[in-house]
Amino acid sequence: VLLSTDGSVLEGPTFSLGWVSEGTLETPGLDLGILDSITRRIVLGLCAGIGIEVAEVRADLGRVAAATEVMAWSTLREVQPVTAVGSHGFEPGPVTAALQEAFARAVREPSPVVDR
Repeated sequence: VLLSTDGSVLEGPTFSLGWVSEGTLETPGLDLGILDSITRRIVLGLCAGIGIEVAEVRADLGRVAAATEVMAWSTLREVQPVTAVGSHGFEPGPVTAALQEAFARAVREPSPVVDR
């Protein structure tokens, strides 16, 4: 996990990062200089469609370590649970599972841009 100079969680070298805190999916905001990736946009859009509340936040590793779920999003790996951040372990949870299912469904559906 990449951190800013002030210790804020940013992203991974090839993935965006999200975690669940008190039922809300949190992710670093674009104002921190992270990549505005297509995969990140899709995941956040899917959240709106399936009723997952999202907050873009500035957080340190302690906040991520206190989360109930942590996940990575990338074009290659899609939505994947993160099982550890440092010495803090995590189990895949219902938000991760819902996003994995929604993302897989979205990938299977025809896209007007891709199918031309």
